[in-house]
Amino acid sequence: MNMSRPALFLALALGAHAAAGPVAAADVKRFIEPCGSGKLCPWFQADIPAPAGFRVDPDFSRGNRLLAFFPDRAKLGPDDPLIYIRTSYNDDNRNLDTQASTSNARWKEMVKDAKVERLADIERADGKGKWQIFRYTNPSRPRQAHEMLAFGEHVEASGQKFFYMVTISAANETAVNAALPAWKGILGKL
Repeated sequence: MNMSRPALFLALALGAHAAAGPVAAADVKRFIEPCGSGKLCPWFQADIPAPAGFRVDPDFSRGNRLLAFFPDRAKLGPDDPLIYIRTSYNDDNRNLDTQASTSNARWKEMVKDAKVERLADIERADGKGKWQIFRYTNPSRPRQAHEMLAFGEHVEASGQKFFYMVTISAANETAVNAALPAWKGILGKL
């Protein structure tokens, strides 16, 4: 992406947001940062508070261009779960099936021993469509050996389209299962 496209994108996004009038909170936060070789890259973040028992980690979030939640305690261990939301702009009008299958294929290409299992969809409130749910097992990635992912679409009042990928990642299945209520709470708010 060259420097003029992100700058134009940001101007259009902010202009559309301002034209929509004042709102209590933005649906999706927008950022633009240098990303090497003189380029500027936009990234997006869901605007949602941490679920009960978790806290936002702003440094991890920014460093990974997502919204990250860790258990709300002073010292974290290697088995503690991470819940994160990756928000991506749907600039080519992909459908949810394409987004999920492309993401899953990329992951299986990177992690050769990954197993991806499709689970039952979860219907969303207010006619927002569905969450496509997947369980990942990643033996060669011990810190993220078990994961639950939900893929969903988001359309702002301005018409701009995004995808959310909401993930629980942990070293063991027990930690993933313990974080499921917080993860489902997030799904209910997005």
